Amino acid sequence: MAGIEPARGFPLQILSLMRLPISPHPPHTKDTNIATYCFYVVFRFDLSMPRPLRPSTFPPGRVKGLNTNGWPRGIQIKPANLGVATPHPHAVGKSMSNSDANPSGSSPRDFPHCPGHPVLETIPARVTELGEGLLIRRALPTRQRRMVGAWCFLDHAGPLDYGPGAGMRVGPHPHIGLQTFTWMIEGEILHRDSLGYEQLIRPGQVNLMTAGRGIVHAEDSVNGEAGRLHAAQLWIALPEAERHRAPAFEHHPRLPVIERDGLAITLLAGTALGETSPARIYSPLVGMDLHAHGSAATGIPLDPAFEYAALSLRGEATVAGTLLAPGTLLYLGSGRNSLAFAAAAEAQVLLLGGEPFAEEILMWWNFVARTPAEIEAATREWNSGRGFGEVKGSPSPRMPAPDMAGLRARTVKRD
Repeated sequence: MAGIEPARGFPLQILSLMRLPISPHPPHTKDTNIATYCFYVVFRFDLSMPRPLRPSTFPPGRVKGLNTNGWPRGIQIKPANLGVATPHPHAVGKSMSNSDANPSGSSPRDFPHCPGHPVLETIPARVTELGEGLLIRRALPTRQRRMVGAWCFLDHAGPLDYGPGAGMRVGPHPHIGLQTFTWMIEGEILHRDSLGYEQLIRPGQVNLMTAGRGIVHAEDSVNGEAGRLHAAQLWIALPEAERHRAPAFEHHPRLPVIERDGLAITLLAGTALGETSPARIYSPLVGMDLHAHGSAATGIPLDPAFEYAALSLRGEATVAGTLLAPGTLLYLGSGRNSLAFAAAAEAQVLLLGGEPFAEEILMWWNFVARTPAEIEAATREWNSGRGFGEVKGSPSPRMPAPDMAGLRARTVKRD
């Protein structure tokens, strides 16, 4: 969404272009430049907002300041009009895309990476209001954790009801170097892209779009009637050998479902529990939807080489002994052979995993690249109307790329 207002309450809007180690075993040569084993990500800090409490101060398995639905107390969910409403001043992005009007950069020295062993880190998702009432929980990237395997972006939209004339309105925008992965839980969204695909996604289905060297897409509610929206939108960073491949689109109306001790496990991506998802991916990773319709308890086999994280999509569940509710990402680290899951009532949890991504990436706006020069070239092409193709049929306006004046990269060396 273009035209997002600057953060209020602080004289300088700070958006950081961060270099972070992503290998569990980075090189230890004294003079090694940190850029050889780290990645960048644009992230907005609004210092006018209260700082979240450190997870260590929370009661075990609980997060302060959230109501039973996982939203900060005092926030009311109401019908949203994404197409015409002015963004909330604290909005930092748009579900199904990442839009910030004024990104700039800095280089902090906090470099979280996969610790190489099991951990339990509770990380509050950042709540973003888009339009008048549509609240998005952004679980990745955050200051505490940038990636889980090749998964580099995770938005949880809804659940919410919207009125006539409202709904999803994400206009044509470009991507490079990544895959977009949409898991529809409730409602319907119409996908259109520059390859000519027009695909309606319904509950229980996945849309997987491989941007590769470049693609444009738009996502809109189907009509002007009232409806309901509940979805998870993810990005997967493509490895070097695949990031310039031809763009592609896949729709998967049916996915493997494994019934296990009262739990319905939908395999979204990768291989697990003797099944393999049809979604075409290019890094070792896995995605599972764990849905308990009532009381359930089981153990889920894991790959000890993968790092994992869990996010509640609805209800409360106990994951690895930690009570998890919507609004919190539970980072689990690596080195686990299994994961304990239990729920006393209906609950739904998204479980993500993958080998720690061993490449340096640059993530800015809707682009994943390796150098600022690549980002600059992609931005110029998009804003000039060259190189990316056209989406036909979307009622939503084309999204311009933000000003690149703040895109800076500074060398930072590990002490």
